[in-house]
Amino acid sequence: MRLYEQFHAGRVTGTFPRVTTDETLQLFPRRASGLRFLLVQAPIRSWSFPNIAPLGQEYVGAVAFCDGYDVRVLDLNAERGGPVEEDARFWAWVERRLEWALDYHAPHVVGYGGIISQFSQIRRLIRLTRMLRPEAKIILGGGIASCLPKFMAERLPVDVVVQEEGEVTISEVLERIEHGAGFAGVRGTVYRHDGQV
Repeated sequence: MRLYEQFHAGRVTGTFPRVTTDETLQLFPRRASGLRFLLVQAPIRSWSFPNIAPLGQEYVGAVAFCDGYDVRVLDLNAERGGPVEEDARFWAWVERRLEWALDYHAPHVVGYGGIISQFSQIRRLIRLTRMLRPEAKIILGGGIASCLPKFMAERLPVDVVVQEEGEVTISEVLERIEHGAGFAGVRGTVYRHDGQV
């Protein structure tokens, strides 16, 4: 049973074991038919040392993992290691890292999240993702998605925008993608259908 199927009246009704040992890790096996899900963290506040953990993506990744998906993370903010100037050389490195991750992991789904001040960086990475892996579904979440969901869906080549707290929503969104179903009826989403938002 997926997480979203156990979420009723604002709370999870089932019980879930904590993953604290290799034994408890085995309680969440990867499904053979499960999607490959790549979460990408765009650079943020590049003028300082990386000190912003992508907490929302960590929550979403944990739910996807528990639902049996192959979850990978590309944290471009942490990988930069220290303060950098966002110049052509830096962006060439960022794009090479994203291209490598898309090729190596061959994801079915790529998830982006962040805050509104990352709009230009996220837009650039999403456009590159769409160009390099046109068959992959692209999800946008986080504060950037919640503050202007329709705006983001209209202006970015994403398949679905997840609003508010996405931990429960992502469970249903990924299941819909896995089974080739549409997003109609998934609460907390804005999506494209036949080219329309």
